[in-house]
Amino acid sequence: MTREIKFRAKIVMDVEPLAMKKGDWVEGHYYEDLQDGEWCSWIQECNDIIHYKVDKNTLGQFTGLLDKNGKEIWEHDIVDWYGVKLIVEFIDGGFCMHEDDTLHDLFSERNEISVVGNVFDNP
Repeated sequence: MTREIKFRAKIVMDVEPLAMKKGDWVEGHYYEDLQDGEWCSWIQECNDIIHYKVDKNTLGQFTGLLDKNGKEIWEHDIVDWYGVKLIVEFIDGGFCMHEDDTLHDLFSERNEISVVGNVFDNP
């Protein structure tokens, strides 16, 4: 079984030629680079052409799973599971859903959940 490894984060500045605005989401490969003596976070689109400077605080990894509606599930997403809102996190080497101190297995429940938002756009 192969899984697509990709990340998403919000860009930190407008990119005029591409009509991208500060705070827009981008997806691709994540890396850090030294720029003007400061470490910066970047996402490179999967086509390996465009790089975006991103806010590391909004960085999340694709879980490799889809919800019951076929929508990608990302780290820091808010999901609805039988009427309960849970947050997707990477804890102890795996993705899970949590509410307070209770953890639920994301993999086995993926067909019963739907993504309803994320912690950055829907605090």
